[in-house]
Parts: sequence; C-alpha cells; structure tokens
Amino acid sequence: MDVFRVYRKPFSITTFLSVSTDRAHHRYVAKQHLQHPVNAVIVSDPDQAIVEFNILNLLYRRFAEVEHCSVPRPVVALPEIDSFVMEFVDGHLLENDLRFLHYFANRARFKALENHFYHCGRWLRYFQEFTGRRYAGSEAVAHTLTRCQDRLRMIDASGDRRCPRDL
Repeated sequence: MDVFRVYRKPFSITTFLSVSTDRAHHRYVAKQHLQHPVNAVIVSDPDQAIVEFNILNLLYRRFAEVEHCSVPRPVVALPEIDSFVMEFVDGHLLENDLRFLHYFANRARFKALENHFYHCGRWLRYFQEFTGRRYAGSEAVAHTLTRCQDRLRMIDASGDRRCPRDL
C-alpha cells in the first residue's frame, strides 16, 4: 500500500491510497475527521465519520444504476480513528474548467463543461427525488446563521485591522 496524495485541512485529512495485490491494483480514499472547535456548533454526533459512511452507503446504493451520476463505494468505517475509506473515483474539479466560459474559449471544452454542469444538475435532481422536498420556515437556516455568527465573532476577536470596526 502506498500513499500518493494527502490533503490536510483544519477539519479533516484526506489520504489517497494505492493498493497492489497479486491480482489487481486498487485506489482508495481515506477521510479522517479532526475535532475542531469551530465545528462544535454544527457537529452533534461524535462519530462524524460513521455518519458520513452511512450516508455514502445509502447514496451508493441509490446511484449505482444512474449513468454519469456515480457515488464512490464505501469500503470500511474506522470509528476508533474517526475515519472511513471509500473507493477512489476518477474526476476533476469543475472549478478548473470555468475558464472555458470566456468568449474566445475552446468550443469543445465549453461543450464538455456544459455536459458536466448538466450531469451535476441531473445528480442533484435525482438526489432530491428520493430525499423528497420539505417545506421549512426560518429554522431551516438556523445552523447556517449560527455558523456565520460564530465565524464573525472569530474575525472580530482577531483584531485584524483590515476588518472595519463596525463589522
């Protein structure tokens, strides 16, 4: 087993693994959650990796037959280290292709970008078909507002002179 890439973020560590056996070569992604005080407001379950693993398991079964709308197959949950492992899925960041929105951009690349956006929308539509639509009041954004207020307090407490005094 070889590690071929590691992304460290304040809230998680994502490790890309390459595993070779006598029969085949496999690639996996391991995601480990890190306890971070900023997340305390929105994370209620101490085993966040288990929560994500279970959601991924549900999504994988639902999306297995939908062409161009895949979800990585979950492999194993490791609650002792707040991690889970899933299969690696080839892809690229859609954000990197936004340069093809310019007027003089390559027409074929623009068409590919259009197809990517189409499939993203299709994925979301299918996702909403089985999760259902729910009507909600102002409480639907309560966690988002709490998170924003928490971040604004942190910015204000930093005393950075680039922030206006009345932030």
